[in-house]
Amino acid sequence: MAKFKCAVLFSLAVVLCGFCGCATRGSKPNVSDLYVLTVSFISPKQDVVHKIEIDIRPGVPFAVRTVDEAGNHYQVGGTLHEKANGKFEFEQGNASMKLAEGGGLGSGLPELELGKADSWGAVASVVWYGESVVLNKK
Repeated sequence: MAKFKCAVLFSLAVVLCGFCGCATRGSKPNVSDLYVLTVSFISPKQDVVHKIEIDIRPGVPFAVRTVDEAGNHYQVGGTLHEKANGKFEFEQGNASMKLAEGGGLGSGLPELELGKADSWGAVASVVWYGESVVLNKK
């Protein structure tokens, strides 16, 4: 039941984020400028504990918050910008995880190239956790 509730809350957050993105543009969205940002939170055993996939457009702010069945909180947000050299950067980009038992991690989103994963690790409480971020064209 808790898993179903989390899935419903996550779906609602993604839908609301999508509506907000479309509303801020003021016109019908163009599929050609749609990207998928995937942020995976990695456990000390190198397993993906939680994955968030967000449809985003350059220049449109986004923010997604979710909670998993264990009570861990996750947040990803910012504004994607395309750079002249084919890379992408985030304005006020962040990805964070707050563990139910205490501790957590948070970091800025890295500069990205399409299809290339950028991964890093951090200490949450006394244990190493990591994040992997990938940007792909929709």
